[in-house]
Amino acid sequence: MLDWLELQGARELVPLVSVIGGVIFLTSIIVAGHWEKVRRAETQARVREAELALKHDLLECGMSADDIVRVIEAGQKKAAKDAEDASEPSAAAK
Repeated sequence: MLDWLELQGARELVPLVSVIGGVIFLTSIIVAGHWEKVRRAETQARVREAELALKHDLLECGMSADDIVRVIEAGQKKAAKDAEDASEPSAAAK
């Protein structure tokens, strides 16, 4: 391997290194994109499991279906409001 490198000039190695670097870069971008999709799916699955566990606990406590719906909707509204508040710039930052 070193013999081959010694025979090649620096000008001939630059394109080879560039191509290899580009392939590695593109591969890492593709892997990162798929990794993000997997992580989002895992997070959504955990949220669904937590919601199902909450519903199950509320049923065991003897709550009616209407009460459970109100509790779930209130939690979703609060989460949406919290997300909205977090996205707005605070008065202290102005």
